[in-house]
Amino acid sequence: MQEYNLILTDIMKTGHHYFYGNYLSYASIDNQHIDIQNDYYQLPTDLSKYKRKIALICTIFPHYMNNSEFVDDMNRRLEKLRQLGFKFIIASPWESRANVDQNTLIKTYQNKAFTSWYGEHDWFWFYMYDKHLQKKDLFNIDHSKKIYNLLYLNKLGRSHRRRLFKKIQKETDLLNQSLYSFIGEKTPIRLPREYEAPWIENGIYQMQNLNGQDQDIYEKPYNDSKFSLITESNVNNNEQFITEKIWKAIIMKHVFVVYGNYKTLETLRTEGFKTFNSVFNEDYDDEFDADTRAWKIIELCKKLKQMSAHELYNKTKEIREHNFKLFFSKNNITRLSSDRIQKWFKTYDSTEPNSVAIEGKRVL
Repeated sequence: MQEYNLILTDIMKTGHHYFYGNYLSYASIDNQHIDIQNDYYQLPTDLSKYKRKIALICTIFPHYMNNSEFVDDMNRRLEKLRQLGFKFIIASPWESRANVDQNTLIKTYQNKAFTSWYGEHDWFWFYMYDKHLQKKDLFNIDHSKKIYNLLYLNKLGRSHRRRLFKKIQKETDLLNQSLYSFIGEKTPIRLPREYEAPWIENGIYQMQNLNGQDQDIYEKPYNDSKFSLITESNVNNNEQFITEKIWKAIIMKHVFVVYGNYKTLETLRTEGFKTFNSVFNEDYDDEFDADTRAWKIIELCKKLKQMSAHELYNKTKEIREHNFKLFFSKNNITRLSSDRIQKWFKTYDSTEPNSVAIEGKRVL
């Protein structure tokens, strides 16, 4: 018997409801009908047919919480939805669990919601799929001529990135004949202007809201470099958070090494992707200690720098083509979206109704 479910993608419609709704609309679950609604004011007047009613609270704009009018409106909506039988999800898929848990505002929400939606391996896969699907056959990908060895891009100055960068500067000559940047430092290190996307002027240098420019792709740095050293958002050992940084390399059919969470490559392989362990040693992925993992990565990058680009790209061709095709598989996006919603349903069915206690001028 078919069950009906309703998901409101953002109580306040602050902007990311569109992306959330688009992702969730890919889901296909046996015996489950899922209505996606992006607008609080467009909710059905009769909710009696819905077994589950879920509302997302988007946390990507915490500055709104300083506006008393916004807070009052959100308080009213939360209480009304609670009375209608909704349960709430804290939606933070753009960030890792580690980064979200450091946010004191989000912590106040977590006590009032039945679950949190963190970024894991699925969100940026969907986002990059959705952003680039129509362009996938239009990219100019050409790995026949390599001018540089390493492509090493850093934006925010996270502590693990600084540590790795200092190690590379002191211990190796990897940065010679390489393309590298570190935008988030006091004295920004930038790519040569010809390797910055031509549609970006000064925004990427000013570290302001890039409006999705982080997820844009410019082919030239990938075409002209031998391999990517990707520094992910964090390197902790208790989660998997895969962002656009890895997906860019896969879309560009670029050889890559990842300084990210413990077992990042294993996560990719679990999802059906192939890594390069048949061509070079990837045992850094099995190293629990982040600093030791960094040293292993540096040693690997030294070896890759010495390897012939022609040989490297011939040996990895099947892997890179496989990953590109898998990445743009709609069936996989459907699977990821379905799995995400099924997790919510399972938690929904095992929790008590929400109680919303609101204090001061901040919601929840």
